[in-house]
Formats: sequence, C-alpha cells, structure tokens
Amino acid sequence: MKQLAETVINSYRSGTPVVIFDENECVLHGWETLETIVGARVSIQCLTIRGVNRQAFESTDMPEFCEAARRTWLEGTTN
Repeated sequence: MKQLAETVINSYRSGTPVVIFDENECVLHGWETLETIVGARVSIQCLTIRGVNRQAFESTDMPEFCEAARRTWLEGTTN
C-alpha cells in the first residue's frame, strides 16, 4: 500500500485526480471525479489505477488517505 499511497499523493500534487478500482472494477476511490465527468459532460485527465485488492485497501488507512489527498487537491494546497 505504500507504493499506492506515493502514487496517489504524487498524482494529486501534480494536479491530476485519481480513480482507483478493485479487482472487480468497483470504485474504491474517485467517485466524485467520475460523477463530475458524467455530470458536466467534460473530459478530465485523471490517473486510473486498476486491480487493487479491496480487502487490503480497506483494512488500512488508504480510504482516508486518498480522501484527504483529494480534498487538499480541491483546496489547491497540494504544493
């Protein structure tokens, strides 16, 4: 999970939102980004990460970490 955390934070720091899918293509993180894309009918460049083990993801602080990174990115305070 450490490598995933580094990838997520680096992506948000560079201004690119993240969407994470589990092995079954269910969203683990990034629902809001997907809703924005569909709702606004706009293309948004984002980092898509697939195949993450749901149990491993949810048994750590990764959900909270990803959400904190997303909120920081939205606030424009990632640098």
